[in-house]
Amino acid sequence: MNYHSTAVQMIDKQVLISGELTIRDVTMPVPLVLEVNEFETTVAAVPAATFVASAQISRRAFGIRIPGECAGLLIGDKVSIRAHLRATLRDHHE
Repeated sequence: MNYHSTAVQMIDKQVLISGELTIRDVTMPVPLVLEVNEFETTVAAVPAATFVASAQISRRAFGIRIPGECAGLLIGDKVSIRAHLRATLRDHHE
């Protein structure tokens, strides 16, 4: 699984990341909703922030089949994705 972001924008007080998700050689546009968790300072006195990015996808749209699915098992098509991210400020003098 790979995600490539293409844009970040603020819409109605919500941060959205536009990008493409690739799973098993299938690539589709998947927007992520970004939530800010906290701002902090690292032990090296560098400003940092933590975020959670989330989305919901259709596993069938990415060609993901579950063994036994055809045997009558009830398995949902929607899959939630959550990524925990941490960003630190780079020294602009480097």
